[in-house]
Amino acid sequence: MTLARRTTVLLVLAAVVAGAATLDLSIGYDLASFLPEPADPGQRLLVERLGQVSGADAVYVVLPEASEAATEAVAADLRALPLARRVLPEPDVLEPNLIPLPIWRKRLLLQDLPAGEDAWREVLEARLADSALADSDAALEMIAADPLLASVSALERMAPARDLFGNGDRRLLLIVPAAAMFDIGAHAELLADVRRTLGRHGFDDPRLYGSGVYSVDLQARTQQEAKLFSLLATVALALLLFWHFRAPAAVVAAGAPMLAGAAAGLGVSSLVYEQVHGIALAFGFTLLGVAVDYPLHALSHRSNPGAVWATLRLGVGSTLIAYSVFLVGGAAGLQQLGVFALSGLAVAALATAWLTAGTARSALPPTTGRAAPAGDTVLRLWPWVVVATAAALPLAARGPFLDDLDALTPIPRETLATDAELRRQVGTNNMRHVAATRAADLEAALRLTEAAAARLDDALLAGELEAHRSISPLLPSRSRQSERMDGIRQFLAGGGIRAGAFAHAAAELSFGGDAFLPFHDDAVAFERSPEWLSVDDLLNHPELASLTGLYVLDTSAGWMSLTFLSGITDHDAVADRLNGLDGVQLVDLVEASRTLVVDLRNRISILLTAALSAAGVALWLLTRDRRRSVWLLGNVAAALAVSACLGVWLRGGLSPFDLMALALVAGLSLDYGLFHSRTPADPADALETEAAVLICALSSFVVFALLAFSRIPVLAGIGQTVAAGVAAAYFLTRFGRYPKPGT
Repeated sequence: MTLARRTTVLLVLAAVVAGAATLDLSIGYDLASFLPEPADPGQRLLVERLGQVSGADAVYVVLPEASEAATEAVAADLRALPLARRVLPEPDVLEPNLIPLPIWRKRLLLQDLPAGEDAWREVLEARLADSALADSDAALEMIAADPLLASVSALERMAPARDLFGNGDRRLLLIVPAAAMFDIGAHAELLADVRRTLGRHGFDDPRLYGSGVYSVDLQARTQQEAKLFSLLATVALALLLFWHFRAPAAVVAAGAPMLAGAAAGLGVSSLVYEQVHGIALAFGFTLLGVAVDYPLHALSHRSNPGAVWATLRLGVGSTLIAYSVFLVGGAAGLQQLGVFALSGLAVAALATAWLTAGTARSALPPTTGRAAPAGDTVLRLWPWVVVATAAALPLAARGPFLDDLDALTPIPRETLATDAELRRQVGTNNMRHVAATRAADLEAALRLTEAAAARLDDALLAGELEAHRSISPLLPSRSRQSERMDGIRQFLAGGGIRAGAFAHAAAELSFGGDAFLPFHDDAVAFERSPEWLSVDDLLNHPELASLTGLYVLDTSAGWMSLTFLSGITDHDAVADRLNGLDGVQLVDLVEASRTLVVDLRNRISILLTAALSAAGVALWLLTRDRRRSVWLLGNVAAALAVSACLGVWLRGGLSPFDLMALALVAGLSLDYGLFHSRTPADPADALETEAAVLICALSSFVVFALLAFSRIPVLAGIGQTVAAGVAAAYFLTRFGRYPKPGT
């Protein structure tokens, strides 16, 4: 069978396997599956909450130089969008039909009834003013049925500030999406509708902020760059391989084994796991980059085809042993990465063997290139010793790792600063400081949350923080609801609206005797058959579910309730106030995320060290050549040091993603070293070996050098890391020649 036919068969099989795997493949994005076990309450909170928060972040619309009338007109049109659940600020209208039904029906449990005539008079004075301003019968009906406005008050305490229109020379609107948090497609549709609506009102270049906006923009940019770089890399590789092989069949055949390996990785992962993490797939494809070298070596050695396989099997075996450490990485995501990479590499190697077997390569023209370098009998350790030392010194002096999460985000710092300013302006939750409450059941968690709120109120009065927000106004504990039920009974036993403190206060303010009869009747009906407000009432309501899910969570270890704190001026004082509450912990999520990143990159560093050690042991056992094993590992270490040093110099440090890319650098460096240290059978074999290693290095360098120009920091970092490592690995193994006989 000819090379072209074998390539066609391989590509068809790969397409069938990949298609079948894709149909059954579920991709997850819960970052917790890649993280180590949490070591403190803050890390534990992050791990439990990652990917589990329901609802979506708001879209902040900034309208520069817009009048109030123009802003109100824009807001009215935005409310008509199908994917806009709410647009704030909303019209200041008191109507029962604007209140979610569970809150309206059980409003008597949301607030304590006033105690005494003076307290009732203060409440009714406010309702008298509201009645004078009411512009509809529905508003008057609402006041009559809820003189405390308990339902409105509870919602307002949970929602951002309502007065958003006026802000100097700009106006601000806040859109609450109806889309789920991770439904990027729905967010993209919403943003397109928003931009079209704003364009009709003359705002052709609107400024939009919010995590949903950034996610949509990042996805669009990623897709755009993926298409661009894929096209550039394909063209560059095709030209490079055609220059090397002088045969179109070889150009296509060179990519077939890797595609087969990728399909196999997908197939095995879909069979082993119900859900595979997106990062495991992304970096699995990256680690498979070393498989590109297999067909290049096999197709380049045509004078003595069988001679290359001893070295190639050695490279495949040592790489498989090195990558197997991911299986014992201790995290589900790393294990998935190991399964994908191991199965993909094994199949890519087998596919290469079948593709290049027999006479399949006979149609290829002879290899062309420079004469092979002369042999040497001296073991040269100094090149990689000098390079590794020179690269390690700045790493040790500056610190190699990047723990600043902001440096990894593709969002400009100016945008992040404006985003933070807008959140402060509208009073949305500060996602940094959280009082996390944990308990075995929800009732205990709600009681602790209420106790914490009382202490945080004292902190407000003392100026130790600016605000705190929890689920308590919307979901009181059962014990607090029971106390309020007792207050209703006492109110009715004292005469309700017809006698006692309420009646006296109403009479002084000239309210009619039956003005609040709906309130009285509802209290009587509620007292006869009380209905407790439960978390299910909120979670089963479409408008309340996302809000509730932000504050309370049912975990495997019990219930968790979160209180978000804003404007902390004395962290230690606030922490001291909460210390006496068993089960309540003040958490700095920014610090917790930083330490999680540190723990993650420490784990990956250990895995890389273990992989390098495993490869070294495997090389020694397979070759029984200690000098060659030391030389190979020394070159790998030097290439890693050069790559890491460049990453620190260009980006200020190495992220966990850079460390994953270093695994590919190690695999490629090992490949180059193995072939540069093999003893050639004859001069033609030496020439073909040198040409094969050169084309392997050039192909990898070109692909990742192109990726280094990406506008997405993570992708650019991977490109820079691998390109630098490939260049260093090639030149170290090329000029730091391993001693072997002359040819």
